[in-house]
This record gives sequence, C-alpha cells and structure tokens, in this order.
Amino acid sequence: MGSMMESKLTPEQHALLKTVLVAQTESLGVLEIPVVEEILRKHHCRRVLDIGCGEGSFLLRLARRRGDAHFVGVDHSELAIADAVRQLGEGSLPNVDFRTAFFDPSFERAKYDVVLTRYTLQHCSEPRAFVGGVFDRLEPGGAFVAVESLDAYTDCHEHDPLWERFRTSIAAIHERVGSNPMPHPVSLDTELG
Repeated sequence: MGSMMESKLTPEQHALLKTVLVAQTESLGVLEIPVVEEILRKHHCRRVLDIGCGEGSFLLRLARRRGDAHFVGVDHSELAIADAVRQLGEGSLPNVDFRTAFFDPSFERAKYDVVLTRYTLQHCSEPRAFVGGVFDRLEPGGAFVAVESLDAYTDCHEHDPLWERFRTSIAAIHERVGSNPMPHPVSLDTELG
C-alpha cells in the first residue's frame, strides 16, 4: 500500500500541499538552490529530471538560473502539474517541461545527468525500489540529488518553544494532508555518544 502522498489527492489536500511547497521554496530555496545549482555545474548537466516536482516553484527557480540545462518535472498529481504548467506559461521557459507521471518501474527509460528529488523520499512507500529506479535512469557519472529535511529525523535543536511549535505544526500538516507520519526524532547525542 502506498502512502497518501502516492495516491490521488483531493483538491483540498492539493491546495494545502501547494501552500506548503511554495513556502518551502520561499524559505529554504534560498539555501537549497545554490547547493543544487553547484552540483549541476560540477556534473556539467544538460538533462535534469525532478521527480515529485509538485507545483513547480523550486524547479522553475532553478531553471531560470540554469538556462543551459533542460529540466523535466514530473509529479503524479494532475493538479500539481496543472499549477506548474500555469506558472511556466507566465514566464515561458523553453528549457522546462512538466509531465503528469508516477515514478515506478513503468516510468520512461530515458537517461538523465541528474535526478533531483526534494522532500519526496520521505513519502515513498518503497524507498529502496525508488532509489534503484533513480539510478537506472542516470547517465554514467550522473548524480542523484535528494534534498530532504533532516529536522524530521533528528532532534538536533536546543530546547526552544519556537522549534517545538514548528515541529508540532509540521506534524499537523503531515496528518492533515494524509502523508506518512513523521518519524520519532533520533537524538544525535544518543546516537553519537
């Protein structure tokens, strides 16, 4: 059985998820985009596949900065891809294509220089199969870039009421959207000590 994020979302769930994804791009993209851009530059990327691109905000920002690469964004949500295509139409980037597709063994066998996922692995019901599929679609010497939030997996912050409210809020969003539950945090002191 797949996670809720691997199934068809209701319009209400999609609207909530879209708000979250745009907020992630607005807040964390400032840090993430330069890192991903440097990886693309280092690997001389011409073809990039973004699996789980959502409404496209992250991919479009990256594509505007990297006009020398062609980006293909896929998401299984028709609503998300419709939003992405609308955004693309506004800025009309010739180096971007969006497609509705589910990344599973039947996904196209084309090869890419980089396969990118952003906050996607945490929703995979079969992460090993997913990662295996990613590597099957990489050119020799290609790179798999998985941007994930370690905050969900570690308890690496000082006790702080603001941080506690953030974790509670994120957990509530996961529950409301129907996503996989957040894992119990692992204390780095315990694990490393």
